[in-house]
This record gives sequence, structure tokens and C-alpha cells, in this order.
Amino acid sequence: MIEPEIDPEDALKIAQKHPKVRELAKGRSRAVLVRPKPAHRGEPDDKSQVVVGLYDYDENRSVIALLDAKTKKVTAVEVAPASFQLSEEERKEAEALAADDPRVKKFLGKRKMNPLTRLYFPPGTDREPRPHRFAIVFLRPTPTRRQYAVVDLSERRIADVLTHRDLTGR
Repeated sequence: MIEPEIDPEDALKIAQKHPKVRELAKGRSRAVLVRPKPAHRGEPDDKSQVVVGLYDYDENRSVIALLDAKTKKVTAVEVAPASFQLSEEERKEAEALAADDPRVKKFLGKRKMNPLTRLYFPPGTDREPRPHRFAIVFLRPTPTRRQYAVVDLSERRIADVLTHRDLTGR
């Protein structure tokens, strides 16, 4: 992957100068990605265009800020039609919340959590707007033992702790 011509922290600072991004900062939001803008078919890779992906927890929406690394200006800010993957910060937050839950502690005992954490869409949310942003933490203390902590990142709480049967119906 081609790295942007600008440091991710600098890109975020530039994005935050835009009024729409500044407005997000008044509530609870966070940058979840900073990447070079993907080239469209037939276009050459261009390291000067950078995408800053933000998640607005208050409005439960993904926002894209496109900036020009050469001019250090934001060229567009739009609501994204798709959800971005979890940021490293969100993964760590979800895992910390899971580790603090009494049900998770009981399941783990003295074993290590060995988490695998992913973006999660609870059942029933595919036909209506997502009410919140969720992560699922796969708790894997042994090769055969599993439970799953569903974390509501919007409210910073554990929504549920599921067994394999709860999750799959089998």
C-alpha cells in the first residue's frame, strides 16, 4: 500500500480545521482511519489525496474527510454510506470493557482472554439504521473454549455475553 505523503496525526489536525469536522469534535467522535485515497479504475496511485475516516458516536454515522496533502486543505467532507472497520483504539476499548465484565471474568477464571475483536452488526440491524456502533470480542482462553462479548462502543458498555449456541443457534 502506498503511504500518504503526510503523517496521520498531521492529516487529522488538518481535517479538524474544517467546520464540519470541528462540529463533530463538539460531541463524541474519533478518527478510525487515515489512508491514501484509493485510485479509481485506470487512475495512477496518488499519495497527495488522503482520506480521514471519522466515526460520530452521537449521530451513529461514518464521516469521510478528503484532504490534499500538498496544499494541506480539506477538499470535501461527506457522510459515508458504509461503516469503517474498528480502529486500534476501538479494539482496545472493547477488549478492556469485556475484560471488566463479571460474566467474562467468571468464564475466563485465571485464563488469558486471547481476544479477537471485530466490528459487529447485531441481528435485526441490517434493515434499519444502526442504533449504535458495536464490536464483538471473541474470548478464546483455550483452543476449544469460546464466548463472545458484544460491546456497544457508542455507550461504552457490554451489551451481551454470548455462548457459541447463543451466537449461532447451534
